[in-house]
Amino acid sequence: MNDLLLDYALDQLPPGERAAVEARVAADPVLAAQLARLRSALAPLAADRDPDDPPAELATTAIARTANFLVENGLFTTADGFIEPGEPTVRVRPPAREARWLPISRVHANAAVAAGILLVVSALGIVGVQRARHGYQTLVCQNNMRELHSALAGYSEVHGGWFPQTGSATVPVAGAFVDELDRTGQPTPATARLCPMAAPAKGVGYAYSLGFTDPLGRLTGLRKPDSADDYTPILADLPADGTSRSLHGGWNVLTVGGGVRFTTTSAVGPDQDDIFSNTAGLRRAGLHRDDVCLGSPFDRP
Repeated sequence: MNDLLLDYALDQLPPGERAAVEARVAADPVLAAQLARLRSALAPLAADRDPDDPPAELATTAIARTANFLVENGLFTTADGFIEPGEPTVRVRPPAREARWLPISRVHANAAVAAGILLVVSALGIVGVQRARHGYQTLVCQNNMRELHSALAGYSEVHGGWFPQTGSATVPVAGAFVDELDRTGQPTPATARLCPMAAPAKGVGYAYSLGFTDPLGRLTGLRKPDSADDYTPILADLPADGTSRSLHGGWNVLTVGGGVRFTTTSAVGPDQDDIFSNTAGLRRAGLHRDDVCLGSPFDRP
């Protein structure tokens, strides 16, 4: 009978058994007293009981909002790298409230929400590591470029202001400029010749100026400017083979004036042209002074 009283107090009996227990309690003062004690003992549980079931769409709404947060803040990645802030994104919307869903228990809802939170934490962790790695690699590349510019500036001091000229006897291909620096007493550390953001080619991990043709049709290199206001690119990270596509979402670019910056577009020449091809669309020497073209290590003018 004690089990029946407990089930009765918890409202777990079917109508027939409930009526039978009520009849016996009404006829037996001892059972009535036991029921009163049971109800008193169970009172704290009733006070702590969840009042209502959660909305059926709780889990799906939470996950949808999580997905929205990741997309809108650029925390999803694509095959080509990060989605930059401001790019069009696909918005994931929570289900309409009028839609009908099967009932969902609080345990299942909590598990689904916990899974969504775990997804967010995992994504933030992965993206954080990727961004930290990208930032470190960018810093290393830019410091390498500054070292190379110091060597180039030293070279120009003893060569009438001229930088090494690709296509000359001593610099037949673009990547040979570092050998020319070594040969003329302007050595550069081996580590400065590589960029961790792109695969090196024969020990040189950068694209170098192919020069340009002057009005008389002569191949000409670049000269050191009188100030740092010359923003003509002379060196940049390597592009993908045979294209102007970035291997890591952008390029570090060094100018003849010594400035270094990261850019997500290759159209950063003086005329906002592609720095990896001349105005004829070829990876050859520029057709004039402002027609910048940077070549991979084995490119010729």
